[in-house]
Amino acid sequence: MATISLRRIKDKLLNGLPSKTVETVSLQLFGKERELYDRMESSSKDFVDYFIFADRLRSRYSFVLFLVLRLRKLCDDSACSQPLENLPILKTLKKTS
Repeated sequence: MATISLRRIKDKLLNGLPSKTVETVSLQLFGKERELYDRMESSSKDFVDYFIFADRLRSRYSFVLFLVLRLRKLCDDSACSQPLENLPILKTLKKTS
């Protein structure tokens, strides 16, 4: 794997690569996009609250990361985000909980 991938470490600079750039972009969602984001945020929060209540947050951290990434994806393009109820991962999660 090392022969085909590059790993950038904070204290190491590789020759020929540009310096790391971090850009923070703030945006406003309006109308249906805002409603969809609020619904998805609320359902994600309900899952996290349940995991905390059931003392399963550590075993479900990857699913929590998935929820956060879904919210980020929604900010890029709302057409890319399915409702949480339609995702196959939810059915798997319900079986194991």
